[in-house]
Amino acid sequence: MKNFTLRSYKSGEEANIVNFLNLCYGFWGKPDKWQRLYPEYPNFNDNDIVIIEDKGEIIGHRGLHFRNLALSRESSVVTVSSGDTAIHPRHRGSGLDRELHDTALQMAKARGAGMAFAWHLKGSASYKRNIRSGFIEIRQPPVYAQIIKPEKVMKAGLLHLIHRKGKLREALAESKELYLTMGNIRLSLAELAGAEREDSGKIVEVIINKDALPLLVNFRSWGRWQRIGSLIRLLITGKARVRTNAPGALAKLGIRGLKVLASL
Repeated sequence: MKNFTLRSYKSGEEANIVNFLNLCYGFWGKPDKWQRLYPEYPNFNDNDIVIIEDKGEIIGHRGLHFRNLALSRESSVVTVSSGDTAIHPRHRGSGLDRELHDTALQMAKARGAGMAFAWHLKGSASYKRNIRSGFIEIRQPPVYAQIIKPEKVMKAGLLHLIHRKGKLREALAESKELYLTMGNIRLSLAELAGAEREDSGKIVEVIINKDALPLLVNFRSWGRWQRIGSLIRLLITGKARVRTNAPGALAKLGIRGLKVLASL
């Protein structure tokens, strides 16, 4: 934590926090979402937000939510759930995530919490860190879900994947012609990676059928070869196809595509 300041939330910095979360997640949300999750949450305390600051710039964020868990009519225990953990891209891998994790648990203990909960993808960096620090997996009954807005699910998944893998983000930022289409939504992968939009009129469009989305739900938690294999299966089965108005751009993108695949 050399030269960095670790502190609690200060009223009036909501816009800076939301801008920071949008930088880290691709698009996290708007200020009203942050207000609902934190200041408007019952029993909110300024210490429920842990901030890491570097010379006035926010470079780390973690939020805490406290709840009473009733064990019986006579007894209950205070629990804490953590979320919206984010580290500035240029500081990732420097140990700041661990600082946020340890500080949040210490603050939760000081507030009287007896149990801490976390939700994340099995096998992810957060999962591995939590297991190392003493979290245990609680078996739950099956959970069933139905995708009712495929386009929104696809965009959210892409943003999470792209901004979690720096090399993939860099490779896609260079692919100005590449678009992903599902239903009535067309996404520029370069824009999702944080690059400025450049409308040259040349488009290489990967069109995915909506019925292919269930196959891609676990895409983020798979290994590289599982991801590449799933993309190949989509093309073979006709659930994905490529369309372009510029064959030259397709050839150029094909060479760059090896870099994208290698960064998956």
